[in-house]
Amino acid sequence: MTKNIPAFIVILLVLLIGVVAQSEPYDMGTSAYQEGHYGEALEILQPLAEQGHGPSQFDLGLMYYRGHGVPQDYKIAAYWSRKSAEQGNMLAQGMIGFMYLTGKGYQQDDTEAFIWLYKAADQGFAEAIAAVGNMYYEGKGTPKDLVQAHKWMNLYSTLSIQSDVQRQASDLKTKIETEMTPAQISEAKRLAVEWFKEFNKESE
Repeated sequence: MTKNIPAFIVILLVLLIGVVAQSEPYDMGTSAYQEGHYGEALEILQPLAEQGHGPSQFDLGLMYYRGHGVPQDYKIAAYWSRKSAEQGNMLAQGMIGFMYLTGKGYQQDDTEAFIWLYKAADQGFAEAIAAVGNMYYEGKGTPKDLVQAHKWMNLYSTLSIQSDVQRQASDLKTKIETEMTPAQISEAKRLAVEWFKEFNKESE
């Protein structure tokens, strides 16, 4: 099922847990996880997740996805990830999109995958941006749109900090351009600039 998914989309599998610490207990929980003390991390993060703390819900979902400190269970991973995603957590939104894309935790559904990946991409989650660009190019889960595909791959090649992944994104962007008219390329670049302006404005 995943043989046609570019490597940079599969990077969604290796999301780093605990990107932002929002409280001292949460910080302790993520530190315990990073040190491999999964049982301790679970004792801290699960109560926080049950209290509605979005980042803890995502982290708990990721623990179930990976089977770290708990039996691997994609359904439970999906449950906690969705709770976090519904609070606007872009990492959780991206994870749900990837789970729909691969059929883990949810029945495989390209349309749902696109919806959730787009939510994450629009918040600036780089790997989701790559996925959305690729899906627009392939017409997977959304109608094929070369202008949108170019826009998102252009954004990704700018945002990614991994040189090998940047090259893959740049190669795909170049491939897309061979199927576009100069007017389409110009429009795609304009849309990318507009997105950056809006994104920077919301980040201020």
